[in-house]
Amino acid sequence: MCRRDSFVRCLGFLTMVLEAPLCCQFFDGLDRLANWIGNLKYIYKAILYCVLSIFPMMLCFELTTVFGSGLIFVTGAIYGVMALGKKGGQAKRPDDVEMNQRLTESEEPVATTPEGT
Repeated sequence: MCRRDSFVRCLGFLTMVLEAPLCCQFFDGLDRLANWIGNLKYIYKAILYCVLSIFPMMLCFELTTVFGSGLIFVTGAIYGVMALGKKGGQAKRPDDVEMNQRLTESEEPVATTPEGT
C-alpha cells in the first residue's frame, strides 16, 4: 500500500509540474522540463499520461487509486483527441478532391423537393 501511495503522489506532482508550471516556478530544473514537455506533440503527451496512470492501478485497484489515476488517464485521453484534430486524423484523399471538383463544375443544379410531394 505504501508503494502505491508514493507513486500516486509522485505522479500527481509530475502532472502539476507539466500542466501548471507556474505552481513550481521556484524549482530550478523544473522550468526546463516544463518547457520541453510543452513543446511535445499532443500524441506523445497522451501516451505519457495514459501509460503512467496505469501503473498505480496495477499495484492496487481501489477506489481512490482509480479516481486519482483515472483523472490523469482522462487527461491523456483528451490529449489523444486533440492529437487527432478537427477532421479525426483523416487526410484529404485524392479521390475526394476529384469528386468535389466534379460536383462544383457540374452545370446541372440538383433539384430538391419536399418530402410530402
